[in-house]
Amino acid sequence: MAITIVQAARTRGRRESPVRMLARLGQIPYLSTENMAPAAGFYACRFVDERSIAAVTYLALMCSITAKPKVDDPYHVTLAFSKTLPQQSVLTVDTKSIDVKAVAWDTWKGHNGKGYVVLRVEADALTERNAAMMKAGCTSNFPEYKPHITVVTGEVLSEKRLRTANTRLRSSPPTYITLGTELFHPLEY
Repeated sequence: MAITIVQAARTRGRRESPVRMLARLGQIPYLSTENMAPAAGFYACRFVDERSIAAVTYLALMCSITAKPKVDDPYHVTLAFSKTLPQQSVLTVDTKSIDVKAVAWDTWKGHNGKGYVVLRVEADALTERNAAMMKAGCTSNFPEYKPHITVVTGEVLSEKRLRTANTRLRSSPPTYITLGTELFHPLEY
């Protein structure tokens, strides 16, 4: 049975925000790079707003994809996964929510050999923010920034299933997903 972040974040009958849940799990988010602890790398993301989790799950079910969110890895869009820290002394977190459009399903094998099923999303704000982070000194192992929400880990869809899922997605009304505040986190290698 899949567990949503809303279910996973319940503590003593109260809902816990993704930021508080990350802090509880030991992944303390930073508000800027100015006072970030020394680290080898840098990670930035935006979590899917709790109200939009249902939209992602619905799209997956509608397209016959079994969504498997993990408690320790809630739905999110990565902005930067860099093996180097930004050279600029301060990158400030953008605290405004943004809406992104679900545009396509994709599947690939990751650098770790695992399969992934992702929901590709687009919004100029994501691409511009990634470019700003790269300009600030972040690096990437990927030739092009492809914003997405990982929906399934450990599986790769066949070409036929991927075509069917994308046909269903294109035939449905446009779906917009709200992403919350950016989170920064140092990476250790």
